[in-house]
Amino acid sequence: MTLPQTARLTIAAVLSAASCTLALPDVGWWPLAFVAWTPLLRVLPEASFRGAFLAGWGTGALAHLGIFPWIVHTATTMSDFSTPAAVAVLVVFALAHGLSWGVVALGIRWLAEGRGAAARVAIAAATVVAGEHLAPHLFPWHLGSAFWRTPLLMQGADVAGMAGATFVAVACAAALAGVLGDRAATGRVRAGGPVLAAILLAVWVG
Repeated sequence: MTLPQTARLTIAAVLSAASCTLALPDVGWWPLAFVAWTPLLRVLPEASFRGAFLAGWGTGALAHLGIFPWIVHTATTMSDFSTPAAVAVLVVFALAHGLSWGVVALGIRWLAEGRGAAARVAIAAATVVAGEHLAPHLFPWHLGSAFWRTPLLMQGADVAGMAGATFVAVACAAALAGVLGDRAATGRVRAGGPVLAAILLAVWVG
């Protein structure tokens, strides 16, 4: 049974947001950074432009809800907000910051259409990095920050900064999304995306 597109986009948004949340401190399950964008990237090629934007926005909003719950505590203890008002502040914060994720998802959906497997990987990684660094953030964070306690995966930041760490992580997620999409569509896997991701990861670790 094939789920409706709205259901697929919703499930993908929840899975990607949860993976981002769990990959970062305080939980710190850093391997999830390599697949955090996979659910969303898997469904974007099948989505309308509107659906891609909404799915990205939802993913970003849910991720910020999961990563910044301390905003409620801060608002109640330091600003004397009531608990409902503090929760409202968190929700508005998450919705506002999620907008840039909607733009990123829309950009990937538009730019990657009709491209080869390797190009899709590069476009996804570059667009996510651009969103992380160009969009306004009250409390900036990056997916690559998940590797902060993993020296082997963090030392590359000396050369390429946090943008490099995010780029490699999203490239791996995009390659996996491409493999899953190829297998579902034709049963055959295009090697360009996985090969590019493997090269990037090897160079990064090296």
